[in-house]
Amino acid sequence: MSNSKLSRIGRATLPAAALLLVASLVPAQCAPAQYSLSTGFAGGNGCSGNFFDVVAAAQVTVCSFDVHLGAGPSQTVEVWAVTGGGPYAPVVANPAAWTLLASPTVTGNGLNVATPLNLALQYTIPAGTTQGFIIRCTTSTNIDYTNGTTLGAVAAANADLTILQGQYTCTVGTTFPALTSAVRIFNGTIHYGKDNILAVGASAPGAGDLVVSLTSINPLATEGWVLLSFDTSLPTATGPFIGLVPDATTFQLLITTPLVDGLPLHFPIPSPTGSFPTIPFVLPPAFVPFPAGVTVDFATLLIAPGFTFVGTSGVIRYTF
Repeated sequence: MSNSKLSRIGRATLPAAALLLVASLVPAQCAPAQYSLSTGFAGGNGCSGNFFDVVAAAQVTVCSFDVHLGAGPSQTVEVWAVTGGGPYAPVVANPAAWTLLASPTVTGNGLNVATPLNLALQYTIPAGTTQGFIIRCTTSTNIDYTNGTTLGAVAAANADLTILQGQYTCTVGTTFPALTSAVRIFNGTIHYGKDNILAVGASAPGAGDLVVSLTSINPLATEGWVLLSFDTSLPTATGPFIGLVPDATTFQLLITTPLVDGLPLHFPIPSPTGSFPTIPFVLPPAFVPFPAGVTVDFATLLIAPGFTFVGTSGVIRYTF
C-alpha cells in the first residue's frame, strides 16, 4: 500500500494522549492470560532445561510460562521456539531454525512450586499444528523436571493443548542448548489466550482476493484496528509493537484511519450493520493494493471505552 493511498484514508481520529496510553499498554498485550495447562511440579530430576512439543487443537496465543526453578537469585531463563512452527526433533542441532522469544532474569521459587516468568509473548500456535520449544536456564543447572516414560507420549492435555514428553539439556552459558536423549517431562505451566483470532488470506488458492476475519473477540472490546507492517525482518510475532516490527504504515494506520463500520483498518465492535468483524471482509482482486510476492505482517489491536487496552490478535505473516 503506497503512502499516497494511505494519506487519503482520513485524518487523525485519536488524541495524542490516548495514543500514548495505548502504546504504553502494548507491552502487557498478553495479560491477563485466560487459560493454562500444567504438567505439574513433581520434580525428581533436573539439569538446565527441556526440549518439548506442544500440539494445538485450537488456535491459541501463548502468553507466558511458569517453570520449575530451584531457589536462587538472578537466574536467566531462555524460551526458544522452532521458527515458523514444527516439532523440535528435526531441528535440534540447527540453531538457525530457532527463535529466542524471551530471556527473563527471575528468582527461583524452589522445589515443587511454580516460578512465573511473567512474559507477554503473544506467540500464536495455529490449530492443528505442533510447536517445539526449549526452556532452559543459562546460568545454572537449576531447572527441575520429571523422568519420562515414552518420547512423544502425553504429559498433560486439555481441550486446547497437549504437552508431550520430551528430552533435556545440560547446556548453560551462551552455547545453543544440546539435546540429551533420555526422556524427560517438562515441569511447568503454559498460560495462553483464545481471544481475537485473526485470519488473513485468499478465499481459495490463486483467487487473488483478500479475506480478513476476526473471531472469538474479547467481549470487552468496543473498537479495533487491523494494523500492518512491511518490515518482516524479524521472525513472526517477535516485533516490539503488538508483535509487529512497526514501520511508517503501521503508525499512520493507527493515527489517521477513521472509525468506519465494516472497514478492517479501524472498526466498531460490534458492527452496527452486521459487517466486519461480524462477517469476514472480502476485497476483490482488482482492489487488493499489494503486488504479488510482497510479504506483510498483520495484527489486531483492540480497546474498550476510555482507550483501555483489552487485547491483540496473533501476528499473521502473509505473502501475496
